[in-house]
Amino acid sequence: MAYSDNNQDEFNSRAGAYTVIINSFAEKEKNLKEQITGEILPVGRGTLLLCDQALNRASVLLAINRLSVTLLKARNLRRLEDARKILSGVLTSLESVVTSWIDMSYTDNLEALKKIADVPVEKRLLLIQKFGLAMSLLDDEIADDSKQRWTMVDMEGRFAVVAKNILDMRTALQIFLNMEGGDYPAVAAFFTIIKRQLHRAVDLYRTRYNVLGRTADDDFRCAISCLAVLIRICGWTKDLRDVEEMRKKLMLWESQR
Repeated sequence: MAYSDNNQDEFNSRAGAYTVIINSFAEKEKNLKEQITGEILPVGRGTLLLCDQALNRASVLLAINRLSVTLLKARNLRRLEDARKILSGVLTSLESVVTSWIDMSYTDNLEALKKIADVPVEKRLLLIQKFGLAMSLLDDEIADDSKQRWTMVDMEGRFAVVAKNILDMRTALQIFLNMEGGDYPAVAAFFTIIKRQLHRAVDLYRTRYNVLGRTADDDFRCAISCLAVLIRICGWTKDLRDVEEMRKKLMLWESQR
């Protein structure tokens, strides 16, 4: 049909322009990698900058998919999968800096954070917010695909851990509880994200466990670990609204292991 043909032509034209933008971001990533390899740029800060550029690429891929939905009335599954791979790769890169341990000691956390000591809290927050937005947009696009939806559970859990580990918890708590200092707004926003994401990870791991049963035993353990850390952080930040109920839930789940 002429209407369809016109829409396809418009999609091809606009997607082509987006592809040029994607390539420019990829070129910036290449330059950053060369600077890291040449020791011009510190590995820790360089990795965070690489992640930021990768998220730019993922955002444009998600925009192409939205364009496809608008003009062609169909999702662009290839672009969605490319975006998912980029987000997973970003998490892997962040884990290489701040680790993937959900319950690491403060000493271990501080040692890992030495790599990004020169990155301000606000910059870390912006990266975490950017990742969260991209993941939310991707999740919205695949919400009706049960297979893809389950793969997102692991990404949600990994994101919760990275968001927690990228913050110097002891210093951040001092700033948060004193409610002062230039970093207070960023720290307060950080704790909101961390608690929300841990809560989401708990619910998702438990839901997948309930649906898949014993084939997802690891999900039950992950749900318990995330819940235990969430309770601890809520206690530290004096957010005690639901702590008692969460403690009861944790005791029940631990008794069922």
